Amino acid sequence: MIIKAQRALNADTVLIYDKRRKVSGEIPFDGAIKIAIGDKDKAYFEATIDNSGTLSLRREVFGQNW
Repeated sequence: MIIKAQRALNADTVLIYDKRRKVSGEIPFDGAIKIAIGDKDKAYFEATIDNSGTLSLRREVFGQNW
């Protein structure tokens, strides 16, 4: 699946969701997600979710516009 990671207005958290919003959440803007997004406001990633609900980012995807 492809997810969008978008920095929240307060810049302390990141909103995570897929295009249909079946998967959505908010996580702290630190650690691996901070490195992955860098100084961008949003980025798109291939991602998987395991049976325990853990989201894993695979690689950044370009050419998305939603």
